[in-house]
Amino acid sequence: IESLMTVYKLTLIDDEDRQAHGKVQAALTAFVPLRERAIALTRSHRNGEAQALLSGEASDESAAIEASLDELAQLNIRKAKETADSNTVIANRATLTMLVVLGLGILLAITIALVISRRLSSQVKLVAERAEQLRTVAIANLGSSAEAMSRGDLSRAAETRVEPLAIDSKDEIGDLATTLNGIIAQTYGTVGAFDTARGTL
Repeated sequence: IESLMTVYKLTLIDDEDRQAHGKVQAALTAFVPLRERAIALTRSHRNGEAQALLSGEASDESAAIEASLDELAQLNIRKAKETADSNTVIANRATLTMLVVLGLGILLAITIALVISRRLSSQVKLVAERAEQLRTVAIANLGSSAEAMSRGDLSRAAETRVEPLAIDSKDEIGDLATTLNGIIAQTYGTVGAFDTARGTL
């Protein structure tokens, strides 16, 4: 027990631990001389006295050692439970923190996706509307004017009324807008050439 208590002394971490260790050490200090005396009595063949010593005073000190060791064991069990409970609380907090961060990350990703989606869909819708306007207004009017001109009616002017797109993004939508703006510009050029031809006839 003495050697174990010496090793255990190296692991003491607080006053409560030191106090419980001190009780065991004090009980051992009181018991060791009684044990040595009982051994000496036995070697001197005074077994009756040794037996009386072991049954009396040494027995009381042995009980004190047992009680102090039990107290030390209970202290270690309680501290182990407190540490386990504390670790559980820390683990639960860490898990909650991770879940909150993960949830916020997902929410942020969804928000960004919605913003980008709305931006893209509004630009795609604008390109589609402008293309439809080019088809139904400028190209249809140019076709009607050309047909009227083929019948000899030079009074019918071609109308465009299609404004170029103001999209300057550097993605596929921007490329599509640039292409459509080129078509609009060519349509204006064709209408201008048509009006010039109409004016010369």
